[in-house]
Amino acid sequence: MEVVGVSPLYDVNDNTAQLACRVMLDVLGTMVVEGKLGHRGRVMKDC
Repeated sequence: MEVVGVSPLYDVNDNTAQLACRVMLDVLGTMVVEGKLGHRGRVMKDC
């Protein structure tokens, strides 16, 4: 996943930056719950 920059002139309230942080947090949380991220033993078993 990649998050790109937004021009401050178009995002004066930092809404896009806050949304990007929320998306990254949700993705990382989902990966931990699904066993794709976290304890190395669980991740390596799925490969």
